[in-house]
Amino acid sequence: MHAHLVFSIAVFVIASVLHGVTGIGFPIMTTAALALFMPLKSAILITLFPTLIINVLSFLSGHKASDVIRSSAPLALSSTVGSLLGVQLLFWVQQSYLLLVLALATFFYVYSAVFREAKIASPSRGGTLAYGMLAGLVGGPTNAMSPVLMMFLLSTSEDKNTISQSANLCFLLGKLSQLVIFSLYGEALFEPKLLSMTLGLTLISILFLNGGFALRRRISVARFKHIIIVVLALLAVSLSVKAVTHLLGQF
Repeated sequence: MHAHLVFSIAVFVIASVLHGVTGIGFPIMTTAALALFMPLKSAILITLFPTLIINVLSFLSGHKASDVIRSSAPLALSSTVGSLLGVQLLFWVQQSYLLLVLALATFFYVYSAVFREAKIASPSRGGTLAYGMLAGLVGGPTNAMSPVLMMFLLSTSEDKNTISQSANLCFLLGKLSQLVIFSLYGEALFEPKLLSMTLGLTLISILFLNGGFALRRRISVARFKHIIIVVLALLAVSLSVKAVTHLLGQF
């Protein structure tokens, strides 16, 4: 248990700095890491409040919030609908299959980061709604919304602040969707032990997120992302092994 706590703190530190530098990475990295030694739903519950705060701070860091909301409204609203539907898969679908989705989404994130030239065509309004819905359906039960969103956003903007804030607006609404659905299903979101753990992880995350904001202007984001890409690839492999092991154990 002590080793798991140290591992969790280390993951939250790294993920917070990554998110501060690049605007993405915190939800998918923390969830993928925690899911290695606990049920996926438990991992999402633990990361819920820290991610919510990280998303708020990241969304407010950059351009005027009202401008971002106005320009990102179709994507944000459709991703929220997708999240409301997707998070319910945690209660309907076996964890093994969701772990495979998380692993595949992580691999996809790594692929899209390595092969940055692989971008989607500029989408229509209907295409925007479809990408938002897909991002929500994937992110709701796995916290892996960023792979779909980043492929979309990198094709529609060259401004790093716009990309980061638009993504974090969608992440934020996705977290609120999870909060609503978990409450409806009677999950103990405010259980004292869970709250004390998430409060500590949230404070750590805020501290190192601000460190990431400071580093954004001082280091090469590309070099930092290369390190994280390797970490995410290893996590994806581990998740795939865990998912396949669970599936084989059912037969």
